[in-house]
Amino acid sequence: MKQIFTFLVSSFLFLGGMAQNVTLTQLVTGLSSPTGVYFAPGDDNTMYILQQGGRIRLANATTGVVSGTDFLNITSKLTSSGNEQGLLGLAFHPDYANNGYFYINYTKSGGGATVVARYKRNTANPLIADLASEKIVLQVTQPYTNHNGGQLQIGADGYLYIGMGDGGSAGDPQNYSQNGQSRLGKMLRVDIDVDSGYAIPPTNPFVGNPAVLDEIWSLGQRNPWRFSFDMVTKDMWIADVGQNVWEEINFEPAGAGGLNYGWRCYEGNVTYNTSGCGPSTNYTFPVAVYSHSGGNCSVTGGFVYRGGSYSSLYGKYIYADFCSGNFWLTFPNGSGGWTTNQISSSPVITNNISSFGQNNQGEMYVVTRSTGRIYKLEGTPCAAADIYTQSGALESCTGSLELIAPYSALNSYQWYRNDTLQAGNTHTFTATLSGIYKVVATNINNNCSNEKVAEVIIGNSDPAIITLPQNTFCNNGSPVDITVSPAGGVLSGPGVNGLIFNPQGLTGPQQLNYTYTNEGCTQNGVFNLTVNPAPVVDFTTPFILEPYCLNDEIPLTATPAGGTFSGPGVTGNTFDAGAAGSGTHTLTYTYTDGNGCTNSDTSPTILVGTCYTSVSEYENSGISIFPNPGKGLIQIEAQEEISSLRVYSLTGAEVFAGKYQATNVSMDLSGVPSGVYTLQISTVNGKTSTHKLILTK
Repeated sequence: MKQIFTFLVSSFLFLGGMAQNVTLTQLVTGLSSPTGVYFAPGDDNTMYILQQGGRIRLANATTGVVSGTDFLNITSKLTSSGNEQGLLGLAFHPDYANNGYFYINYTKSGGGATVVARYKRNTANPLIADLASEKIVLQVTQPYTNHNGGQLQIGADGYLYIGMGDGGSAGDPQNYSQNGQSRLGKMLRVDIDVDSGYAIPPTNPFVGNPAVLDEIWSLGQRNPWRFSFDMVTKDMWIADVGQNVWEEINFEPAGAGGLNYGWRCYEGNVTYNTSGCGPSTNYTFPVAVYSHSGGNCSVTGGFVYRGGSYSSLYGKYIYADFCSGNFWLTFPNGSGGWTTNQISSSPVITNNISSFGQNNQGEMYVVTRSTGRIYKLEGTPCAAADIYTQSGALESCTGSLELIAPYSALNSYQWYRNDTLQAGNTHTFTATLSGIYKVVATNINNNCSNEKVAEVIIGNSDPAIITLPQNTFCNNGSPVDITVSPAGGVLSGPGVNGLIFNPQGLTGPQQLNYTYTNEGCTQNGVFNLTVNPAPVVDFTTPFILEPYCLNDEIPLTATPAGGTFSGPGVTGNTFDAGAAGSGTHTLTYTYTDGNGCTNSDTSPTILVGTCYTSVSEYENSGISIFPNPGKGLIQIEAQEEISSLRVYSLTGAEVFAGKYQATNVSMDLSGVPSGVYTLQISTVNGKTSTHKLILTK
């Protein structure tokens, strides 16, 4: 955390003296208690002006003419009876041009709760909002009428930032600012890309911390009436209104959430009420403060100036005091610290500077509440020069990068690469080659110019591609080769071994990843596939253990149904022992499911014995079985002596066995249930035959 910065008040008021002057050109008049001026993304022609009583007015940004038709009027929804209540903030969705969403902050009638709501512009007329489209994003009860915060800003991350005051009164009597279970005295960050309400960004700094609410981005603020993001660096600047003596400016580097700015333990850099507070190193202290001397009373935060016509202000944070009309600049001193200069304005404004505005080109505006006016900041028109990008990076892996210089209609622009003049005369330039780029911005009226140099790196890594023969596999399938392009990257994922994919042991959706890096540019390729389970197959035909004879035909069964039997002697779903011939045989059942996955099961070993050598020999054996069907007592006659009889159920269980030495024998099967059975007859000559036997009881 930052340490306490000790500043002398005089260093802020007089460092650099009054050398700089800002000219304010009156643009809009006749407003009623304006609290802000805003511009929709990509549109610098229309000013959206908040009036504290609940109206959003429209004005031409060039002429200052105010439209007679309100963009939005919610006077019936809010209360503005308190000096700090009313319609306080506005932010446009980054994709406003397509979805028409915008967000407002107001204090609700009947209690004064803070309401952050989403509205949508009228589909037929984009300069009128749809009053019926309101959806509440957030509502916070306010214990008092003051310190409501009110500012809304969309960060470079696309999330909505909400500045919340400590709840009011004086001295934060309930210590809300240091209470992690209260939204008051905090900066909140929420994901508004949901149908209603909000979601928690997973990268919020206190997610998972039970002591602090997930939507909190930072703590310890008294009343961050106005805060903003630097449109180039994405850093946050927070102007926090003080209590008795000190007004403060807090600086937050881009993405540095989780900070505690110290209120009510500290006011500015000075101890206020440290009861229950931690050591000073727990807190982040302001980069600038000023006192209430000289008629100052309340800081109104502004923006880092990024316009193209005022080079002496470029890159400096501009803010003012609500009561005195004094202006200040704060900016890095080049040695890790900060410089703050008080500057003069012309004309001098002493009438309630309530807000600043900034258009998409970085030009700034000043709002005065009591006189109902809006001014545009102007000064000595020397062109400001800079080279930046929308993303903030001067490196690209897409083969090109749009470079941006601060824009003004008064300026001409010259772009150089490695000191060679490039074609074009606009404030943007598309770089397709690496090199040292320079822009020279010149005011065409007075030939006053500035230049900026930056190193730009353009890479163009080929897409990382993964190729497999198919994207569905079976988990009993064979490994397949993987092809990647370009070669030389890193391939990973389940079942991957080198450039081989083995589906065995996997089930369900799988993802393979390929990362390829070339000249600092990384491309990531993904291949999604599915591994389906192989079907469970069971060969269910019950085979007897004794030898089958050449005249036997056995019906074959297996699960699931619908597969194919194969092997010697198999025709369709039948095994023909005669066709298979004497010896041992194994049959196979193969089944393919709806996913194309195939599995098989094999039968037990089937023995086809000597038995009768032909069907005619069997017929000449004179074997007869009667009655068949029978009820219990079965008579068997043969020309050869019978040595044994065995009866098997269809499941292969032996239900009867007997030994004999006669040509005429009887079996008593009265204890055997009704059903179909297999009778095996063996003779003393070593021949065996099987017969179907039916019992009916």
